[in-house]
Amino acid sequence: MALFSILTPTTTSAFTQLLARRSVLAVARNVHTSRLVTEKASEAISKAATAAATPQPTVVVTRKSSVRSALFGLFLGATFASVFGASYLVEEIQKANVKLLTTVDELYKETEKVRGYLKRIGELEKEIDGLRGKIATKDDLENVKQDARRLYDQSSREQLSLRSQLRDVELDVQQALKEQGKSIDL
Repeated sequence: MALFSILTPTTTSAFTQLLARRSVLAVARNVHTSRLVTEKASEAISKAATAAATPQPTVVVTRKSSVRSALFGLFLGATFASVFGASYLVEEIQKANVKLLTTVDELYKETEKVRGYLKRIGELEKEIDGLRGKIATKDDLENVKQDARRLYDQSSREQLSLRSQLRDVELDVQQALKEQGKSIDL
């Protein structure tokens, strides 16, 4: 009976009608129900019949929790929006991190290439410095040319000097042979 006292008149009639239908179905199926259930069902049927005959007062339902439900809806919507926004930001951050990591990897590869080029340039500079010590400069070439000219001139002079000495020796030999009465044709 306490269950029926809590219900409002509109729900009581709907509830009683439901109980009446169930009890009719239970009897139709030959289902044995407890005595309490059958008594409640018969009371509900009788109340439903009297309630249907008497006019029901209109019940005005006032919503006392409309502000509460509006705030709850607001907070629920804000929560869903913030969760969606946070997940979107996490995705974007992950995409940006992937792009950043690929860029860093590419930069590392390019840096290694540049290091290789710099190492090769250093080796070439060392080779060039070594070759600079071995190659002749323009001044060195001029000095060598002057030395060659000087040596040529000196050898030419010595050759001329030797020829003149040889001629003198030949003349002396011819004079000596003439004095002895012999002659040699050279």
